Amino acid sequence: MKKYPFSLFILFTFIGSSSFCQNYLAPKATNIPTIDGIGNEACWQEAGWAAMDQVWIGNAVTANDFSGKYKVAWTADKLYLLVEVTDDVLSDYYANPLQNWWDDDCVEVFLDENHSGGNHQYNYNAFAYHVSTLYDAVDLGTDQNPHLYNDHFTTKRTKNGNIYTWEMAITLYTDAFVYGALNNPTATLAKSKLIGFSLAYCDNDGGTTRENFIGSKVLAPADKNNSYINASLFGTVELVEASTTNIIENYEEQTVIYPNPSNGKISLKMKGNSGPASVEISDIFNRVVLQQKNISTADASIDVNSLENGLYFVRVRNENFDITKRIVVEK
Repeated sequence: MKKYPFSLFILFTFIGSSSFCQNYLAPKATNIPTIDGIGNEACWQEAGWAAMDQVWIGNAVTANDFSGKYKVAWTADKLYLLVEVTDDVLSDYYANPLQNWWDDDCVEVFLDENHSGGNHQYNYNAFAYHVSTLYDAVDLGTDQNPHLYNDHFTTKRTKNGNIYTWEMAITLYTDAFVYGALNNPTATLAKSKLIGFSLAYCDNDGGTTRENFIGSKVLAPADKNNSYINASLFGTVELVEASTTNIIENYEEQTVIYPNPSNGKISLKMKGNSGPASVEISDIFNRVVLQQKNISTADASIDVNSLENGLYFVRVRNENFDITKRIVVEK
């Protein structure tokens, strides 16, 4: 077996085996969900789960200590978020919500309304909301101080053993937002809109500092604690009609890429009549390293001999689906 650089070994350890979501397809909610922390409305049945399993800070976590996943839905004026977290200790050490807000257990929601990317540390080009167990939403302002943005969120959390379900309704503001203004401009949401989005969880097991910071997106080691500064590191949510996501989930389950690890070739096979598709293979830094168009999804063979040993993401898409799978090349 070939040896990999230490950084890749660490990445393999962190990624686990859950589904990687490069472009989350959020269904439109035909009926507005009740924010009660239950998540039993029709829109949540339409939405697919995506994993929050990338350790950005700290050590690899066990399933008993932490695991997380989420769903996203939308209406014309709100983005809705359902987050399921398994956490053995729920901790809120700091009574002042503006003190060390990142060290208490919280869900961190990264939102870039117009998907513009770029710096947002002390401006409103994008937001990095820390939503605490007491439902306070904290981010930095243009004065470089933390502020509460509780009016941007409606949040409810329920508990079932060590499983916590967070449900949120979020108002998206444009980059013309001014803290304290009476009439800040909000975004109108519509089909095909792209929103910069990532999700993370600050996990504190009862001490004064968080033990782990677990996110939803694969990031290079140097970027793992920079999403609160750089919106270009966010993932993407695409707004779609409700029926689209069920189609995507069905194709996701039916897609097989093998062998994995690959020693030079991979085969792609989908059940059913899914039609021709394009294939795009990217490395861990989101650089496209191989592309093929108009391949048969019934049974296709792709030569990956030109790729160096390591982890890659194989994106398969056409007008009906957009699926990304992990592979390892090992020659």
